[in-house]
Amino acid sequence: FEKLSKGKEFHAFVLSKSLTNKKIVADVIITTPLRMIHFLKSKELSLDTVETLILDEADKLFELGFLEQVDEILAACTNKQM
Repeated sequence: FEKLSKGKEFHAFVLSKSLTNKKIVADVIITTPLRMIHFLKSKELSLDTVETLILDEADKLFELGFLEQVDEILAACTNKQM
């Protein structure tokens, strides 16, 4: 995915477990909800400027705890334009 954004006007980023102490700046972020929450809590990721949020986890919708994860991510999206 990073190759798709190379030379374009947007930055894509895949969050992985191996990232540590790195401030993340991206227009598109690909990760799991739980990993995103981890990066939000560690202050390595901010969703203050998010305008659009897409969650492709329909298969997880009815799993225990998933809706709480979504609520936590949505609470971090504080941009009034979202």
